[in-house]
Amino acid sequence: TDHHSIMDEPIPQSDVLKADVVFGRGNGTNRQNVEFRIIVDRYAAVYMLVPRREKTRIAEMVIADVENRGGRFLFKDKGEIYKVAAKDEMLRKVMQGLRDRVKHLLRDRKRDSESQNDEDDQAPKTVTTPEFVGRGDTSVGL
Repeated sequence: TDHHSIMDEPIPQSDVLKADVVFGRGNGTNRQNVEFRIIVDRYAAVYMLVPRREKTRIAEMVIADVENRGGRFLFKDKGEIYKVAAKDEMLRKVMQGLRDRVKHLLRDRKRDSESQNDEDDQAPKTVTTPEFVGRGDTSVGL
């Protein structure tokens, strides 16, 4: 494989934990990586706001969070065998996960903003004008 393992010790699928993060597509990774996605969600907004030089540190915090929960970063080797990924591969994958989550956050924010603008377009507009102050009616419908 093109993944560099820090441990050559094979991990059978039966030993993959709920806290583990499994790289790749398919093979149940969507179900497997639920906890990882929750952790990434927690860090994505910060990742989006920090300067580029700080982004690696945020990814390292995600890795530490996964590891503190007993999780490992695994890739499928052969058949039903997994191996632990090397640190550089973990960082690369976590940063990709953070970037993907930021894209979703920005897309959701844009969609929410557009739907709010649509609601605003349909709402009656009123403008407060100084010339009506003192007459009891301070707004004019448009």
